[in-house]
Amino acid sequence: MNFLKKYGVWILITIVLLVLIVVMMRKKKQSGQDRTREQGARGTWGLGYIDNRAGTTAAIAIGSPRPQMGMINVGDMVAIEDAGPWSGTFSVNKVWQDANGNLGAIYIEAPGTENMPVNNNIQTYSNTGKIYLI
Repeated sequence: MNFLKKYGVWILITIVLLVLIVVMMRKKKQSGQDRTREQGARGTWGLGYIDNRAGTTAAIAIGSPRPQMGMINVGDMVAIEDAGPWSGTFSVNKVWQDANGNLGAIYIEAPGTENMPVNNNIQTYSNTGKIYLI
C-alpha cells in the first residue's frame, strides 16, 4: 500500500502519457493513409476541365503546368479523384497534345455518364480534381 501511495501519481501520469502517444500515432497513421495514392502514384496532376462526349467518353484536360508528352500514354491506368461522376480508375484510350507539345488531355471511358448531356469545358472540378498515374 505504501508503494501505491508513493508512486501512484507517477504511474497514473505514465499511463495517461502512453495513451496519448498511442492516440496520436493512430491519427498520424490515418492521415498518412489519405495520401497513400499520391505517394504510390508515378505522377500527380491537377485536373483542368472536362469535355463530356457522346456515350461514356470524356476528355479530361490536364491542369497547368501540363506534363510533357509521354508522361501518360494510351493503355496507362489513371485514378481521377474529386471529379464527380468522372472519378475512379480508368484506362487511357487516347491522349491529346496541346499547341506547346505538352500533354493536354487524356480520353477515358466513364461508365455512368452516358445519360449526361454532351458538354464541353466543364469547369466544376477545375483546381479540385486530381489525376494520378498508377
